[in-house]
Amino acid sequence: MLQSFFFLIFVLTSHYLSADKKYKIVQISQGPNPSMHAYMDICPEDTTGKRVVYFTFAKKNLQKGKVHAGRVQIIHTSDKHISYSSPLLYANSHNAAKQRWLDRNRIAYQIVKKHISVITSLATGKTLQLAGRIEEYYAKKQLVFLKRGQGKQARSFVQYDLAKQTATTVMTDAGAKRLIPGCLQNTFCSQKGHLKNLRISPDGKTLFISFRAKKRSVGKKKKLKIFFFIDRKTGKIRYMGHLGQHPLWYNHSAIHYYSRHSGIDFSVDPRAQDVLSHYLNGKKQIVFKNALGIHGSFNHDKTKFVTDIFHWPRKNRVSILLYNVPTSRFRILNSYSMEKGKAKRRVHPHPAWCHKTGRIYFNAAPNGVRQLYSVQFP
Repeated sequence: MLQSFFFLIFVLTSHYLSADKKYKIVQISQGPNPSMHAYMDICPEDTTGKRVVYFTFAKKNLQKGKVHAGRVQIIHTSDKHISYSSPLLYANSHNAAKQRWLDRNRIAYQIVKKHISVITSLATGKTLQLAGRIEEYYAKKQLVFLKRGQGKQARSFVQYDLAKQTATTVMTDAGAKRLIPGCLQNTFCSQKGHLKNLRISPDGKTLFISFRAKKRSVGKKKKLKIFFFIDRKTGKIRYMGHLGQHPLWYNHSAIHYYSRHSGIDFSVDPRAQDVLSHYLNGKKQIVFKNALGIHGSFNHDKTKFVTDIFHWPRKNRVSILLYNVPTSRFRILNSYSMEKGKAKRRVHPHPAWCHKTGRIYFNAAPNGVRQLYSVQFP
């Protein structure tokens, strides 16, 4: 009761902007089955903003940690016409098939069970299969970055040049471990650590790579993310230390992530974290303090920050928050009950900006089944 009282005081006294009618929320996906977009740094719109790619599952009941059959689909936002539907494939309930646009006429997605990625030409219908699951795409140079290895297999990140049709290994599990201080003496991480994420900077000059290690402590092991920057021109790799929550590129020379305050239970005080920018030279800077949320991304000029949060403003609710960065004030764009069933806590909204149109896309389940929605501003 005391905790609930203090939480109520926080809601009443926080920098909160009440919702207004200067935007509208539109359901994009169609049909009765669960549908979703991929991740908060993958805009599901094509270059015209008139078509959206998303994934629809074949069955309504999704189980936590399982893969499920479904199809990648493309819908026209003007008349809700579905112009493309992929063959049946398996995807997960967290980020689906990581489906995305490569350009106006090509899409790419991964097939989880086969551990391959498929590039499809919408103009000709031709497909190209690549070994590994797609992690990133750099349009200017037509570079696809793939993660190979799964389960107990060693991981590696591979760069595939679509123009030259050549593959180059960027980093392996073993190569990452050799660069981590303490791993050489086997005191910092176990042999079960593996590569986690890869992202390329907006200017294409630098790769950000995260590695999930297992820190040894008395009687137990703790998962810990660490990260590297790789200069693509020189090949120089810089070990950057521990990583916060859900990192993405902030600008050409820095990533951003949530940094939780030490010694405070995040589940008790969800404001016990800041959004930090972490630069190539190692410098850290607080973008704004005491930030609510889990999966966050910035608009094009970094003045707005959209994020999602679970069990807020009350238990079993999911909310989408939009921050005004200069003032640290926010408004609730949308709030709804968690998805029904065993997978209810796995429905991550993953709010994503599409910078060309200024729209935000997110997954939500206000009627008990997840669907894809957009926030449209005037």
